Amino acid sequence: MKKILLALTLSVFLTSCGRNSWSKNERNSYLDDCIKGYQNSNPNVSESYAKCYCVEALILSMDKYATGEEAENNATLSEMNMIATRASYMAHIHCE
Repeated sequence: MKKILLALTLSVFLTSCGRNSWSKNERNSYLDDCIKGYQNSNPNVSESYAKCYCVEALILSMDKYATGEEAENNATLSEMNMIATRASYMAHIHCE
């Protein structure tokens, strides 16, 4: 679980200004950082599974926060843990 939290913490490395949606750059940065962090924490996981997990985490993060900046500034450890847990559950269902 700590490994997943680390991946999410690293992935919430985004910027945004005065918008109410995630920019393409924010989404791409989230996914890139999440995939790298997830694979570093779970070296035996395939890249495709890491991508799938991170897409699930991104969807959940976008549902919770209006922008990447909001996620970066307001996400608590408890909220990140919840996102990581739900993303793991969804990845278990949807990912190979």
